[in-house]
Amino acid sequence: MPGLCPVRALHVPQLKSELIDPGRVSFVFRGIPVVYPWGDPAVLALEATYNRSAEAFWGLKAFYYREQANIGIETVQEVTSQYLADQTDVDADAVVSDVQSETSRDAVDVDLQASRDAGVRGTPTFFLFSGGSFATEIVGPQSYDVFANSLGM
Repeated sequence: MPGLCPVRALHVPQLKSELIDPGRVSFVFRGIPVVYPWGDPAVLALEATYNRSAEAFWGLKAFYYREQANIGIETVQEVTSQYLADQTDVDADAVVSDVQSETSRDAVDVDLQASRDAGVRGTPTFFLFSGGSFATEIVGPQSYDVFANSLGM
């Protein structure tokens, strides 16, 4: 799911459980911090979290989507730390330290440039491929069925 976007409920858990985890499709996440002012430190935190635990990364990303209306630039590090400390085994202080020192800045910049190069116009944006060939682009929150139908599943 590229970027942090204003979506109330996202379909990624169902995509993950029914298509990604069983190996039916591949998924590449590119974090692009373009929607909220707090998106930049949040994407840095996601990168730092992923480097420690993919499971904690998915949980933190889902937390950001659920709580996006309650997060601000002045609170993002605090709520990130609290979530990680309460809900994961990841060292929350180490993640916040990585955010503050911008340890993952290069990775975030690569993702942002990739989104520009791909012509991403909104978040989330999904590029779907079938049989190794580009099939279609989906922009915005869509139902699981849109993805499954677009991929012929």
